[in-house]
Order: sequence, then C-alpha cells, then structure tokens
Amino acid sequence: MALSEEKYAAGEDGLRRVLRQWDLPGDARLKGDLLDSWLESVQRGGWTRKDVYRLVEEILDESPSQFSQATWDDLLEFETGLTGYCHVDSITRFPNEPVDADQLLEYVRGNHWR
Repeated sequence: MALSEEKYAAGEDGLRRVLRQWDLPGDARLKGDLLDSWLESVQRGGWTRKDVYRLVEEILDESPSQFSQATWDDLLEFETGLTGYCHVDSITRFPNEPVDADQLLEYVRGNHWR
C-alpha cells in the first residue's frame, strides 16, 4: 500500500528535523536515538523499507548544503543499512521482514523489497 502524500511529507519533515539535530553539539549517542525514534514512528505509520529508502535517496540526491559532512556521512551509513550492503547485524530491520539472518540477507540484498 502506497503512503499518502500527507504521511510521506510528515515523515520527510521528521527525518529532516533529525538531521538538523545531528548537526547540533551534544552527545553522539543521541544521534542514533533520534533516528531510531523516527524510524520506529514511521514504521508504526506503515512505512516500508522501500518508503524509507526512497526518502533517504531523495535527500541525498538534493545534496542539501544545510547539513554538515558528518551528518551527510551518517545518512549514507543509514542508507547502507537499508540496502543491506553491510554486516547482517547492521541491516535496518522492518516489521514483516525475515527474522533469520540468511533469509534477511537474501531478502534485502536480493532487492525483494523494492
């Protein structure tokens, strides 16, 4: 099921707020907490790996200058977790996807979610 424009816009706004927060001075551990909270929220709202990937790609394609290089690098690392080209323990998990590591690798790296 495709996301409504309103739901997508709200998720986009939320992710951009997370990225702006990442650029503020503070505890680096909070970066992960902010992203995890955002991700859990959009997943509860029905977002899939494909939806999140689409949004991340759109932001990366814009090359927004308002974000620091460190934030840009962290967003690229998050993208890697979405595509699965990392250690299986670092793959971003979504509900209704395989729990078994080998099955998850096949699902994500095989692009069955696209």
